[in-house]
Amino acid sequence: MAKPTKLAKLVKYAKTCWISMALRLSAKLMLILAAIVISCQLLMSSYYVWSTSEQLLAQHRQHLNSLKVTMARAIAIDVWNYNPESLQLLLAPYQNDPAIRQIFVQANSGPKLLLDATPMQPQSWLLRSFLSNTGPYTEAISLTLGQQSNEVGTLMLQENQSYIEQLLLDALARQFLELLILLSLLAGGLYVAFNRIVLQPLKKLSVSLSAAISDRTGIVANPLTGLQDEFEEVALSIVGLSARLAGDIQTIRDTNASLQHAKEQTEQAMRELRQAQDALLQSEKQASLAALVAGVAHEVNTPLGIIITSVTCLESELQQLHQHMQQGTLTKSGFQQQLQQLLQATELVHNNAGKAAHLISNFKLLAKEQTDESVRWFNLSEFVNELLIAYQLDQQYVGLQWQTAVQPDIHIKAVPGLFHQLLSGLCSNVRLHAYAEGTEGQIIIRLWQDDTHIHLSCMDFGAGIAFDAQKQVFDPFYTTRMGQGSNGLGLSIVHRIVRSNLQGQIELFSAPQQGASFVIHIPRQKPD
Repeated sequence: MAKPTKLAKLVKYAKTCWISMALRLSAKLMLILAAIVISCQLLMSSYYVWSTSEQLLAQHRQHLNSLKVTMARAIAIDVWNYNPESLQLLLAPYQNDPAIRQIFVQANSGPKLLLDATPMQPQSWLLRSFLSNTGPYTEAISLTLGQQSNEVGTLMLQENQSYIEQLLLDALARQFLELLILLSLLAGGLYVAFNRIVLQPLKKLSVSLSAAISDRTGIVANPLTGLQDEFEEVALSIVGLSARLAGDIQTIRDTNASLQHAKEQTEQAMRELRQAQDALLQSEKQASLAALVAGVAHEVNTPLGIIITSVTCLESELQQLHQHMQQGTLTKSGFQQQLQQLLQATELVHNNAGKAAHLISNFKLLAKEQTDESVRWFNLSEFVNELLIAYQLDQQYVGLQWQTAVQPDIHIKAVPGLFHQLLSGLCSNVRLHAYAEGTEGQIIIRLWQDDTHIHLSCMDFGAGIAFDAQKQVFDPFYTTRMGQGSNGLGLSIVHRIVRSNLQGQIELFSAPQQGASFVIHIPRQKPD
C-alpha cells in the first residue's frame, strides 16, 4: 500500500482545518472579513492604478510636447546647414531622457539622422491595459531668415513608457501597504466589536442553555440581563419558551404517572377478569358435564329398565316352570306357552342391550374418537366417491336424490374412518331432520380444495333449522326428535372430529324452510 505524499497530507490537513473552522462562528467571521478586505484592496488598488496612470500619462504627453518644441528650436541651424556632428552633440543630453526611445531628424534637403535613446522595457500584463501609446510626436523644424520663417526639416520622437510602469508599481506598492494596514486595523476593530457585541452574548446564552439541559427543571436563566438589545429579547423569549416547555414536561410526567397507574389498574382488572372467565368456564364445563351425564342417564335408562323388567319376567317364568316340574303338573301346552314368553323376554333383553351398547359406543366417540386405523396419506376424492356409492344403495336413504361434485386427486394425511363417520353423521342428519319420513328430498355433497384448505359440504333443501336452535345443534344429546330415532349425538360427533381430530372448522348456514348447509374447512398439509 503506497504511503501518502506530503501534498496529500497537506490537503488532508487543510480539509481538517476547514471543517473545524466551519463549525465556529468566529472562523466564519474571519473568512468574511478577509474576503471583504481582499475585495476592497483589489477595488481600491485598481482605481488607484487607473487614476495614477492617467495622471502620469498626461504628464508624459505634456513633457514630450514641450520637449519637441525645445529640441526643434535648438537644432534648427544645424539642420539647415546639416551638420551631423553638431546635431549629435546637441541631441546627446536628450538621449538620456527616460520618456524618449528614439530621435529622428529629417532635413528638407534629404539627409536623415536616427539616434537611439533609452531602451524600452517589456510591459507587465497587469499594467498593460492601463497604458496606451500616443506617439510618435512630430514637430516641424523652422528657421527665421530675414524676418521670414522657413521650414528646414522635421523632428520625430518615439516615446518610451517603461518608466511610467515602474512609477506605477512603486506607487501601487506604497498604496497597497497603506491600504493593507488600514483595512487590517478596520477588520481587527470589527472583529473585536463583533466578538463583544455578538459572540460573547451567544456564548453566555449557550452556557445558560447547557446548564438548563443538565438541570432537571429545564428552565433557562437569563444571562443577558441589562443588555437592552435584540439579544436580550431573544434570551427573554428562550426563557419564556423554556418555562413553558418545563411546564409541558411536568404535565407529561404527571400524565405518564397517571397512565402507569391506570395501566396497573387495567392489568389487575384483566387478571380478575381472567380469573372470573376461568371460574365461569369451569362452571360451564361442570354444567355441560352435568347435562351430558343427565342425557346419558336418560338415554341409557330406558333400555336398562326394559332389560331389568325382562330379566324379572324371565326369573318369574323360570320359577313357575321349575315349580310345575317339581309338582309334576307341567303340561306340553303350558311348557310351550312359558317357553314362548321366555323367548320374547330374551329378545327384549337382547335388543335393549344392543341399544345400550350403541349409546355407550356413541358416547365414547363423542368423548374421544377411537379407531384402530393409523394416520396415513390417502386419496380422499376416491374414498368419498366410494362412500357416496355405498350410501346411495343403503335402504335408510331411500327417497333421497343424490348430487355429488367431487374434485379429483385430493390427498390428505388422516385416518380414513373419520371421514366415514363425518359423512355418515351429516347424511343421517339430512334423512332424520331435513325431510319428513316417507317423503323424497335432495342432498348435495361437494368436495374441493384451494391453496390452503380442503372443503367438504353437505346441503339439503328441507325444513331448515330455527335460528335459536342453531347455537345448540352441536351440543351432545340435543335433538328435536327425541324418542323418534334420534339420540342427539350425530352432529356432536361430527363437530368433535372436525375440531379435535382434523383441526378444522365447521360452519352452518340455514333458515327455517330454506334447507341447511354444513361446510367443513380442513387445513391442507404438505407432503412429507
